[in-house]
Amino acid sequence: MNERRARLLQVSLLRVKTAFYLQDGTQVAGYVLTCDAEGRGRWLPPSVSVGITIGDGVNAITTGFKGAIWVPISGTITEWTVLSTDANPPTVGSIEIDILRSTYADYPTMTSMVGTGTKPNITNAQKGNGAPTGWASTSIAAGDCIGFQVTSVTGLKRVSLVLKVVKS
Repeated sequence: MNERRARLLQVSLLRVKTAFYLQDGTQVAGYVLTCDAEGRGRWLPPSVSVGITIGDGVNAITTGFKGAIWVPISGTITEWTVLSTDANPPTVGSIEIDILRSTYADYPTMTSMVGTGTKPNITNAQKGNGAPTGWASTSIAAGDCIGFQVTSVTGLKRVSLVLKVVKS
């Protein structure tokens, strides 16, 4: 769309009584219309967050399996975030968490999604964030079980791990 035409379409208020359509070639059934800070709209697949809180905030976290969740949607893990949440301000420490997966039928037998890739972690800090770099798999099928196993930890009493899953 050229600049002159774009200016002609600017409105201060748009009221729609029946339906609104934005067809720019990127629309897909189930996608969500979003916009940037300047108001430029685009269609994106919806995402959800899944995760777990590990630790009670009083006792030191130990290594080992910490729990599992059932995930009702199919999608791809695109990001992880780990936050120290045991105090205000949060404790500084380190933790590394392996992400495990199985089908519902195979649970509790689980295998690592991370493999030799970078596990979600905090390294001598209060938070950590990243993409699933080098993971063996980032795909989740509807009905899969996701498990969380602490592989190393120092100085933390409670953390929250959140995985961003883009629905497929």
